[in-house]
Amino acid sequence: GFFMVGILSMSWLFGLFESYSQWNYVFWVLAVATAIAILLSLSVHIDDKGFGEKEIAGDRVQRGVLATIFSSWVTWFFIVLSISYVFIENGLTIWLPTFNNHFLHINTAISIELISILSASLALGRLFFSAVLEYVNNMFVLVVCMIIALVIFIGSMFAIESMPTAWGTISSWTQLPAIALWLPLVGFVIAPIYPTFASVLLTCFPEKRFQSPISSIIVIFSAVGGMAGAVLLGYLFKVLGPAKGIAVPAVPLFIMLLLTIPYFLVIKHRNTSTK
Repeated sequence: GFFMVGILSMSWLFGLFESYSQWNYVFWVLAVATAIAILLSLSVHIDDKGFGEKEIAGDRVQRGVLATIFSSWVTWFFIVLSISYVFIENGLTIWLPTFNNHFLHINTAISIELISILSASLALGRLFFSAVLEYVNNMFVLVVCMIIALVIFIGSMFAIESMPTAWGTISSWTQLPAIALWLPLVGFVIAPIYPTFASVLLTCFPEKRFQSPISSIIVIFSAVGGMAGAVLLGYLFKVLGPAKGIAVPAVPLFIMLLLTIPYFLVIKHRNTSTK
């Protein structure tokens, strides 16, 4: 959740510099922030006592660990689910400013600032659902969230098709069309999806020897999904047009909806069989 707060801040920061036509100066701010992060990291104490004394597992053991992980249906379900989710989140984050600017005719500064709504929605959604998931069945919450997100994407497509084809440039928040505000709110309902998928995957492999490979799988396939989302969504925006292009995230979302119940059933079966 707090990770998204940082992204939210950067949306406003870029928008602020862009409003003064000095957007490239924002990188000086990023440089200072990076220097502060480096200094803070140096103050963190890491207890590595005895690290070099531990026996390093051989290649055969490592291959055995990976074989165990990839022989499980849980892992393959997670790979498809993670790529689908990050396709949506990264695709929206990267292409919403272009959609706002080129199709909704919102000026560049406000188009960038509007991404803060998506970031804020993701942050609030993760903080909110982290509490909800303590008391409500995880699978039920995710399925309901996905259905709501599907309604938002499909509803946005029909709303865009009924909009006028041209109007003047929008340079004020008071002039924004409703779709510019409600579409980023989808972040609130998709927020708990990926962390929950990753969390239950880690619980399936609780042994310490599995934690590093599983974490690597989570990072690698998140990057693959993010890259695919940015490239494909941009291409489909161009080919299909903005009205149908904005509904493209509904496809991976529908795939996740179909696979979520089997994913949790496979996890339940694995956890039961390993007890």
